[in-house]
Amino acid sequence: MCEFLFGSHEYWDEDFFDLKGAQDIVSMYFARATQDPSTVVGGVSQIFLDPDITERLDKLLAFLESQEGVCGNGTMLILGDSALYSRFNLHDTRMILQYTKARPLLHNTVRFTPVYCSGAWHNLYMIRIQSYVLIMMAYIDKPFAKMQKKVEEFRISFVQSRLEIPTEEPPVLLRLFAKRETLAMLYHNIKTGNTIFPQLRPGPEVQQREILSSFWAFFSDASAALRIPGVTEYSVSRDQYRFYARSEGVHKLYMLLATASVPPESVPSISSDVLRNLRSVNAQ
Repeated sequence: MCEFLFGSHEYWDEDFFDLKGAQDIVSMYFARATQDPSTVVGGVSQIFLDPDITERLDKLLAFLESQEGVCGNGTMLILGDSALYSRFNLHDTRMILQYTKARPLLHNTVRFTPVYCSGAWHNLYMIRIQSYVLIMMAYIDKPFAKMQKKVEEFRISFVQSRLEIPTEEPPVLLRLFAKRETLAMLYHNIKTGNTIFPQLRPGPEVQQREILSSFWAFFSDASAALRIPGVTEYSVSRDQYRFYARSEGVHKLYMLLATASVPPESVPSISSDVLRNLRSVNAQ
């Protein structure tokens, strides 16, 4: 994130590093690293869309990128804190989402900031289009005035296309992926960056805090174990909780289950069912 904001570390002054003007971004980034699941695993929150809709969005954004001054593979649509569709690579998508979480557009119409990515400085534009935010990367020497007409044409085409996409960030519910014995789960696709951390089931606030606290307490050891070459599973039981982690190809799954309702031998089967459900959602 610091390189994204301040440029390559090769040019930083070893004796003096001033965060003036960006303290809020850097502070938010490191604060979220212990709370935001997508930040913890280095992924991104994504909204699932039908393939035909993503294809149409891709064509609309690709046309915008073909205009003079706009970088190729340099556009994205954001809804809430999630990527609706991105043509950036995974690293840039992740950095941009973190930046927009720290400095949301709110009631502004347009904002830009210089950022460093792909070895060069660019202007990153955030443009409000109804409920969405259009992200556009432009060459540093190209003023927005020369691209404004094309952005307006994109806005008109986007609105008139009447795509069946959500206007609010949809909730991700645990029951969509797992049965009641699963108390909490985190999924990460290391190839696409897609991260899913469903809302906990309704319950007393004290109970939910305990579930989350237990999940993250187990998660640290589990994620460290899965980074060891050859280790694909991790399981531990403590008090009323059973924690299970599994790595299968590009898929990583972390689950907190109730010990009383789940015998140890059934946990791998439960995780297979959850992964199957996750793949079906990812394939949509």
